Amino acid sequence: MSRKPPRLLVLYDFAVDDHPFTRSLRSQFAGEVVERGVHYRAGHRLIDKAVQKAAIFSAAHTALHDLPSFDAIICWQQDIGLLIGGLSRLLRVQGTSSDAKVCLLMFIAPERRRQGLLRRAIAWALSASHIVYAVCYGTAERELYTRSFPEVSDKFAHSMLSEEYPDIGRFPVTRGATFVAAGRSNRDYRFLLDFFAARPHLQLEIVNDDPSLLTDAPNITVHRNVYRDDYMRLLAGARAVIIPFNDPVISAGQMVFLHALQLGKPAICTRSACLDGYLIDGINGLIVEKNAESLDAAITRLMVPQVYERISIEASADYLARFSFKRQARDILELMQLPRRFVSPGADGA
Repeated sequence: MSRKPPRLLVLYDFAVDDHPFTRSLRSQFAGEVVERGVHYRAGHRLIDKAVQKAAIFSAAHTALHDLPSFDAIICWQQDIGLLIGGLSRLLRVQGTSSDAKVCLLMFIAPERRRQGLLRRAIAWALSASHIVYAVCYGTAERELYTRSFPEVSDKFAHSMLSEEYPDIGRFPVTRGATFVAAGRSNRDYRFLLDFFAARPHLQLEIVNDDPSLLTDAPNITVHRNVYRDDYMRLLAGARAVIIPFNDPVISAGQMVFLHALQLGKPAICTRSACLDGYLIDGINGLIVEKNAESLDAAITRLMVPQVYERISIEASADYLARFSFKRQARDILELMQLPRRFVSPGADGA
């Protein structure tokens, strides 16, 4: 009797309908790829956070129940994977009914998650037999986690993040006058607020929902509840993106950086291991020290048309060459050792 075709489940922490990462997996995986998303409303932080957590728990519980139906599960977000690991240990589903491999993408553990009971709980969940890898998007971050979670150090792997915002051509790209900073985690917005407040001739727009982020500087605008298309439209009209990091190791900023690359926008980033392998200084962006003199010098460089145009062209080309979902799908399938068993001959995944 012939073996049933292999099955791969992809779990997202948001609503999906034929996500481009799913499509890339389907083009390289010689079997069935099933995607599931978590549906919750966006826009009201406190209520939505609770609803999202409940939906993620439900998705993890359902996936655990369905383990025997799949050969592998890829969790787009770490909490779903950690819950699958924790529930499998708690309910003693340890390789008894399935040998499905589970891989966590985008594993991030800030300092509070690397201490005390929370650290032990994460290590306990990761030690589940089904969990084969937790992927880090920075090499320095992977090294940090192997030290912070020594009992499961072999479970951490590295891969470059990818991002493909759909129909990016919908947003007319212009070389505007404003600088845009976006993102919630691991950002030092106080540094930017002080810098731009002292330079009224420069315009800064910050996309962040933090209610404590306040300024009365007329040249600084803080946008709240700006998501998806509205955010990309704002980015497309900016002159450049600025990412000021707090912690130089914890993974952050890659998504905003990739959005900038996709739009051909130069990115100015304070020195950090977060973007090692992503930002090539002077080629697809600029690295600065976190001080006023260094940031002044970078902004002055981008005011030179030839410099701006060169970095913009390199940013777009680098995005196409290194950061597609097809490349990420290939890397994850190889990491999980699925290609030898499941990928069709001749699928290059380039």
